[in-house]
Amino acid sequence: MTLSRPLLVALLLAALAAAPGCFVDEIDKSMEIYESAGPGAARKVKEQEAAAQRARAEAAKPGKPGKPGKQDEKPSIAQYWQKARTLGSEPKNESIVGCSLDGRVEYMMRDDCLARGGEPR
Repeated sequence: MTLSRPLLVALLLAALAAAPGCFVDEIDKSMEIYESAGPGAARKVKEQEAAAQRARAEAAKPGKPGKPGKQDEKPSIAQYWQKARTLGSEPKNESIVGCSLDGRVEYMMRDDCLARGGEPR
């Protein structure tokens, strides 16, 4: 019995040492198969084709530089001001007022100005 116990322990240790590598390889293989033929594979292929088609259409537009891979340069300041309509991008908020508080003017909501004892302008 003493001879079989070390043999059994050696076999068990060998099996445990080899097992994690085998399982990891099998998991990696199954993930590759799942990703290549899984439920989202067709959608990924369609998205890649659509992105390539958009890139071709963007490159074919007239007036665009024909250098592929180069990003469009930022517009110059003069071009920006030709298209600019307002300085602020947020819509005007009518409830914000100048509030006279202790001889200074602060900008805040009308209700906050009244609550702090100020005079809205």
